[in-house]
Amino acid sequence: MKLIEAMNELKLTDKKLRQKTEFIRRYAARPNFKDDVFEKDGGQAKKVGEAMQSAHDLLKRHEDLKRAIDFTNLMTPVGVSLGTGKGAKMSIHALIQHKRTLCALKKSIYQSLDDRAAH
Repeated sequence: MKLIEAMNELKLTDKKLRQKTEFIRRYAARPNFKDDVFEKDGGQAKKVGEAMQSAHDLLKRHEDLKRAIDFTNLMTPVGVSLGTGKGAKMSIHALIQHKRTLCALKKSIYQSLDDRAAH
């Protein structure tokens, strides 16, 4: 499986998990025992149980996909051209970390040079 396919499937499993969660939230409690929304399909309790099993299966798939993506990100080297003309090899994980954390830290450092914050 390609990385982009795994990332797309990860999004899909996330969406399905949210749908299952909403279904369970809606039908797990039975405020009225006279009315069974799924009476002809085996009963409300059976449908909620099936949704729970499906959610557990989706969670397992989500975990497997995430682990595979993380491993690929750690092990895949990427050539990066620095502004000085020098090149470097970094993992995809390192680049993601750089984007998420280091860029924000660098931004805050340079923003501290602004004289509006001076006393």
